[in-house]
Amino acid sequence: MRRSELLIAVLRALLVVASLCWLPCVRAPLVHADDLSEFETARGRYDRHDYARAVDAFRKLVGSNPPRIANALLVLESRKYYAASLLFVGAEAEARKQFRQLLEQEPDYALDPLAFPTEVVALFDEVKEAMRRDLDSRREAELTQQREAARQAETAEQLRRH
Repeated sequence: MRRSELLIAVLRALLVVASLCWLPCVRAPLVHADDLSEFETARGRYDRHDYARAVDAFRKLVGSNPPRIANALLVLESRKYYAASLLFVGAEAEARKQFRQLLEQEPDYALDPLAFPTEVVALFDEVKEAMRRDLDSRREAELTQQREAARQAETAEQLRRH
C-alpha cells in the first residue's frame, strides 16, 4: 500500500470513529464496542479483498430487518461495504437491494468515487437514479390523480348548479 493510500485509509477510519462518537451527542443510538469491532473486522476483510468473508460479516450486522446494529451511521457504512462485497462475489441483485436500503435511510447519500471501484460507483448511481425515477413517477401519478379529482369535483359542482 502506498503512503498516500495508507494516509487516506487512516483518515477514513478516524472519520468513521469520530462520527460514531459524535452521533450519541445528537441523541442517536449509542455504538456498542462489539458493533464497532465487528464492523472493523468486516471492513478489514473488505480491504483485504476477502469479499466472501466480508459478505458474511456484514450480513451479521445489517442482513436482517431491522439490522442487528442500531447506530444509523454504522448501518449506512455497513450497507455500503456489504453492497460492494456482494457485487464482487457476483450477487448484484442483493447489492442493489443493499444500496436501495441505504438510500431509503439517507436519500442524499453520495458514494465517494475515489474510495470505491468504478463498478461499485456505477451500480450505486444506477440504483439512485432508478429510485429517483420511481419517485418522480409516483409524484406524477399523484398529481394526475389530484387533477382528476379536481376535474370530477368541478363537473359535479356544475351538474349541481343546473
